[in-house]
Amino acid sequence: MGDYDHTQGFENFDIECVRFFDRYLKGIDNGIDEEAPIYIYTTGREEWRFVDTWPLSDQADTPYYFEADGVLSTDMPAAEGSDEYTVDYTTSSGLDTRWTAVAGYASDYKDRADEDEKCLTYTTPPLDSDVEVTGHPILHLYTSVNSTDGDFFVYLEDIDENGYAQYKTEGELRASLRSLGERPWLPDLPYHPSNQADVQPLAPGEVVELVIDLYPISHLFKQGHSMRVSLAGADRHNFRTPKQDPPPTYTIYTGGENASYIDMPVIP
Repeated sequence: MGDYDHTQGFENFDIECVRFFDRYLKGIDNGIDEEAPIYIYTTGREEWRFVDTWPLSDQADTPYYFEADGVLSTDMPAAEGSDEYTVDYTTSSGLDTRWTAVAGYASDYKDRADEDEKCLTYTTPPLDSDVEVTGHPILHLYTSVNSTDGDFFVYLEDIDENGYAQYKTEGELRASLRSLGERPWLPDLPYHPSNQADVQPLAPGEVVELVIDLYPISHLFKQGHSMRVSLAGADRHNFRTPKQDPPPTYTIYTGGENASYIDMPVIP
């Protein structure tokens, strides 16, 4: 698993393919079946490594809480709060994304700083030390909407000392499909069956929890950088979100019983 798209590979990718076919098609005993089963690339550290399990055995799920002033912190807010966000239908994750990569185009995510101005963001202070996040970040979002439905897009970004916002991963969920079910494959992660029978329209103003698992990453957030969670209600270049007039407003809750947070799979 590496930092590349469907039609790309990594250095020596062809050699790894030949090793696999030599062993399993030609029966050559080249030792590939004796290596650890998972090979991952960590961005920020820029290195490959073998691991025996996924998720990693030393993963420490670490909650980062939303605070009403736009701060992301490992400390739960002492007081309840909330933020309001009105959907901006011009928001986008870009033209060259993981989604266009399935058609053979390499992704190329630009600086998201301007795009974040259209979103609701929560950002950590500059990190005191390096933090490796390897696995599936999982968002627990407590929200209410002044409508019967809404699309939620969440992005995890690395913010450098100059404010450059680098996309790292994302997740999305239509609120009416928030119902959770048993995941039919491993690992055990939040799973939304999304069948017709699972549709649950929102009651305007009702507080609900949305659980969104982001696509897995292995990334080192370096000392002095910040982590950012950016929330949007549309991604106009990659998803079809039904437009409402006027656009719906999302209320995001912080602290107390409805403390929104993102669980980060931190590797000590």
